[in-house]
This record gives sequence, C-alpha cells and structure tokens, in this order.
Amino acid sequence: MAILPSWNSVSQRISLRTFTCQRSRSGFGANSSKPHKTCMSPSCELNTRILVLGYSARLQGGVTKVTGHLLRHMPEMELHPFLYGYTPRLYSIFRTFISFLAYCARLALNPGRYAIIHIIIGSPGDALRTIPYILVAALGRYKICLQYHTSTDIIMQGLPRSFIRTLVLRIWKLVDTQAFLSMSLARLHGDFACQATQTVVVIPNALDRNWHETEILPVTDRNRDIVFFGRWSWEKGVNDLVNALEKVTVPVECECYTNPPNGVHPAHCRLLPWVPESEVLRIMRTARILILPSYAEAYPTVLLEAAACGTPFIATDIAGIPDIVNESGAGVLIKPGDVRGLAAAIDMLMTDEDLWKTLSNNGKKWVSQLNTESIVAKWRNTYRNMLKGKGNSWTAPPP
Repeated sequence: MAILPSWNSVSQRISLRTFTCQRSRSGFGANSSKPHKTCMSPSCELNTRILVLGYSARLQGGVTKVTGHLLRHMPEMELHPFLYGYTPRLYSIFRTFISFLAYCARLALNPGRYAIIHIIIGSPGDALRTIPYILVAALGRYKICLQYHTSTDIIMQGLPRSFIRTLVLRIWKLVDTQAFLSMSLARLHGDFACQATQTVVVIPNALDRNWHETEILPVTDRNRDIVFFGRWSWEKGVNDLVNALEKVTVPVECECYTNPPNGVHPAHCRLLPWVPESEVLRIMRTARILILPSYAEAYPTVLLEAAACGTPFIATDIAGIPDIVNESGAGVLIKPGDVRGLAAAIDMLMTDEDLWKTLSNNGKKWVSQLNTESIVAKWRNTYRNMLKGKGNSWTAPPP
C-alpha cells in the first residue's frame, strides 16, 4: 500500500498530450515538436459530422456516462449504438446485428454527411463487435478514431484464441487515430497495432460543471462511511471489499450502488440499486471514502467524481489508476487482491483526520483542470488534425 505525494509535491500534472506513434523500441516517437494551438471556445464547432459508435444510452456504466458527456457538449456528434446489453442474451444479440445493418444503411443513405467515425471500445467483446464496423468505415474511406476505455492487455487476455488476437490487431491498423485516457494506458498499448501513419492521442475524461461547483463538506458533516459504485462482479473486486470490511478494526458500513444480486447479503454492506448522476453527486459528497478494488479498469470517471467532491478514495494499482493517484495526490493505492492492505487503508482514512483533509483538498485542486471546455477543445483539435491528414508529434515521457 502506498500513499502518493500530495498536490504540492507533484511536479508534473496531467497534460493533454498527442504524439505520433513510430516503430521504436519504446513504442513511441522520439522526435518532439510544439503542439498546434487549440481552440478553447465551445463555439468552435466543426463543420462536419462525427458518427460515434458506442453503448446504448439505457446502459449504466462509465463508458455510457463519458459518451453522453461528449454528445451533450459537441453538437456535431451523433450516436449510433452497437451494444444494447452487457449479457449475451438473444434480444441483445439480435439488436446488435440490426444495429450493424442500420449503420451500413446510415452511411449508404447519407453520403458525405460523416467525415469521421469515432469508435469506443470498452471490453474484449467490443473489440470483436466493432470489427465489421471498422472494415465498413475503412472501405468507405472514412477517417477512423478508435478510443479505448480499457487497457489493451485486458482486451488481449479476454480474446479466446491467438488467431483472434492477431485479427483484432490487424484490424486496428486500419484506423487513423488511437485515443487513450492516460499515458499509462498508451504505454500498455505499446506498439501492438501502431504504425508510423497513425496518431496516438491522450485525452482524459472531463466532468460536468456541476461537479466542479460542488462545495467540499468537512469530514464531520459526512454521514456515510464508505461508498462503492459499480457492477457486483468479481472484476470489480467485490469479494475483496466484503472480506476487507470484516477485517476493519473500526465500525463501518459500506453503501454499494450496483446491480444487487438476489439472495446476497454481505456483512457491513448495503446493496442498493443504481442511481442517476444527480444522486451520485449528492451521495459522493456526503461519503468519507470511495472504494474501487477492481481487477479491470481503465481511467475510472468515478475517481474523478470523488476528487471533485473532496472524497478520498482507495483504488487498485492497475491501468490508468496510478496516473490519477499520482497526479492528484487524492487517494491510496493498493495491489489487486490485497485484502489486508485494503482493510488497513480503510482504518487509516477513518481514523487519521489530518490525512483525510490533505487528500480531500488535493483532489479538489487537481480536478479543476478536467473541465468540459478544455477537453472538448482537445477533441475538436484532434478531429481537425485527422481531417487535415496530420497529427502532432510528441515524445512520450519515460515510465
């Protein structure tokens, strides 16, 4: 378990970097240059349409939330859902197939309407589902942006056969731009499917204005001990959470906002149904600790939301989470599966009020840079560079 440096001791804050991917030993380019000037005004709307392939708006989860945020603030974007359910039910499979046919018809009946196809991948299943979409876009000579909402190693591990992994990597080489949520995720991707003609961009998620305007409540005014937001599944580390709560030395209760399974009643946990984002804000700002003991994540928006509310968090040392903790100084890192470390971290944040205040203030200061205007402007700048057929060159910093 390690506590990352506080805000004042963090020398390098998150920056929105773009760099051209080249075949080098490190996997990234070695030549750097100044980035293009970015239009920071929301009025700088693109003169073309962007078709976003993502999840249905009725699905809960981080991918849906981030996609919805971009759609609300970028009128030039249009959503075409390719996923209608997290489980392979017959209805979801049928809807997914019909969605692909509708996608083909949409492009055929609207020639020239879309210049860029923006495809979001959040799981190994998405990597397979989006293969025909990428092929159709490549045949139609559209510019393709592939945005990863999970780490590449999770995608590769989740694909059943080596020839399928090879197929996916070859398909990824057809895209023009690959987008990641953090520099660590870009490094994990390495040069899997990166060619000298492709551009890699690093753009984190943004938070809506209401999160930035949230006032931090002191620890004495918070009436919730611990909160957890996520699916009730092993990859979210729920078993570790339940076991750790039994080892905590101070009396605590955890509110878990999830998809409650039938007949499961873990000790020290209250399983509650999903809540809308407005309720998440209210709950988060009245909690003392957020816990995310996941085995599979990318750059969790829920940690950004916790930082905006001044709520210290405990999360696992995977994917892009170390970037968040290192840059913000707002949380505690533990190893995946470290039940004793998780229990010790809970005890520490529940009893050390000075440490809690430090992490709380660090998070609120850091998250202010992840505002909608700057993130949207970066996306528009990326799209403009795609349309011009060029990308910024940037040297990836050392690990």
